[in-house]
Amino acid sequence: SLSELRVLDAAGCLSRAVPGWRVRSAEYQGAAAFRPLLAKAGFKSILNNQPDGEVARFQSASSLEAEAKRLGLDYAYAPLSSRTPPRDELALYAAALATLPAPIYAFCYSGSRSAAGCALLLTGGMEVDRIIGDFAAAGFDLAGLRPWLEEEHARRTGKAAQTDAPRKTAEA
Repeated sequence: SLSELRVLDAAGCLSRAVPGWRVRSAEYQGAAAFRPLLAKAGFKSILNNQPDGEVARFQSASSLEAEAKRLGLDYAYAPLSSRTPPRDELALYAAALATLPAPIYAFCYSGSRSAAGCALLLTGGMEVDRIIGDFAAAGFDLAGLRPWLEEEHARRTGKAAQTDAPRKTAEA
């Protein structure tokens, strides 16, 4: 279940919002010396949410996968193109979270897409106000995502959305 997943954040931001969840900024994504610490810290998997080629200085998904395997870690590539990803991207992200062995180290460029993806997935079991409040307390301002969170909450729970805002893709 999603509540059993573990992902990393150096500041612990998301773990304060949702116990057991953490998201990592990708600033260390390219730091080869950092990744071996994941296995030593007990992580079992890496979930790459950074679209390949988006930041030229970062390694490709295939080279990160090879390194993860060399370190004995499972790996999945589920890129999120924005903080309000299309449903096919969100479904791929959810499938990776559901199938990778925990604890999971997930990352995107700043951590906000990984956090927003987590928030969108949490809408099936949490009220939107609580999600926004918990993430805000952890340092992630998701208030601008309320229309998408409410739409996803309505879709997952069968409850009517509280907003008439059209669904469009927000910038990452």
